[in-house]
Amino acid sequence: MQFQPKYPYSYLKIDLDHKFPFHISEPYLQMDKTITHLHFHNYPELGICLEGSGVFVVEGKILPFQGGDIIYIARNERHLAQSLQGTVSRWHWIYFDLEKLLYPALMDSGIADLSHLSGRQFKNLISSGEYPELCSSVRKILDVWQENSPFMKEKLHALLTLFAANMKEEFKNNLKNESVINPEPDLIHRLDKALETISRRYMEPLKITELAATCNMSPTHFRRLFNESFGKSPRDYLNQMRISMAMAELLRSNKPVAEIAFSCGFDTLSSFNRQFKSQNGLSPRIFRKRAPGHSCPDASL
Repeated sequence: MQFQPKYPYSYLKIDLDHKFPFHISEPYLQMDKTITHLHFHNYPELGICLEGSGVFVVEGKILPFQGGDIIYIARNERHLAQSLQGTVSRWHWIYFDLEKLLYPALMDSGIADLSHLSGRQFKNLISSGEYPELCSSVRKILDVWQENSPFMKEKLHALLTLFAANMKEEFKNNLKNESVINPEPDLIHRLDKALETISRRYMEPLKITELAATCNMSPTHFRRLFNESFGKSPRDYLNQMRISMAMAELLRSNKPVAEIAFSCGFDTLSSFNRQFKSQNGLSPRIFRKRAPGHSCPDASL
């Protein structure tokens, strides 16, 4: 893949067999390298996290993941992942063209059209705790691919049809398909130093003036361009990054909530709790308690 150094995102072409446009990658190790650019593909991408945890950035969204979760990324949506510091996560990536795979049998049903699963309101990351059947269905797709049985294509056809139908049903409220933010390359390029700083130093007490200085802008000009590019203020983006990193840490460890809050850049436990509940509708304690397979005693608070 050749990156254009001028831009913080690039195009990565995926080549699929025109007779059976479907492919699953070899296991991919996602390191904890700081996210400094994004990329996008010509086909939808379906990922399954086999183990590990971290965050995904999809356009302007920051989404925490853990082992067992899946992520659906529409074609042309810019994205990249980062594992928690000091850790590695393991993924499989699935690429496909549903419209060609399911033609002509389901041509008139609309099942193959998942184009509405994008935009600001669609969170892309599908939690194994919240959507166990969807995550399990992707695991079955992976198993069938690895078994490579005589009827592999027929089985994959059936499993992909079921997956598409379930996705349509679960996320039917996203049908209005709000547009994805796609700022001009030159505009987002002017902000890439600030994005790199946030991704690398989110745990530090960063100031807007400091972030603006990395881009050689005044704070006022910096705020305006940042809002125009990402639909949120620099402070909101920074807090979202901190909360997402904290969510991933809550899911993977039994560290006290206060320790996680301070390690992710919050000055006080109360400010962390307030920001966390504002973003997730739950306190950190309840979020951790409800996580599948996670046991955390109240004393860890």
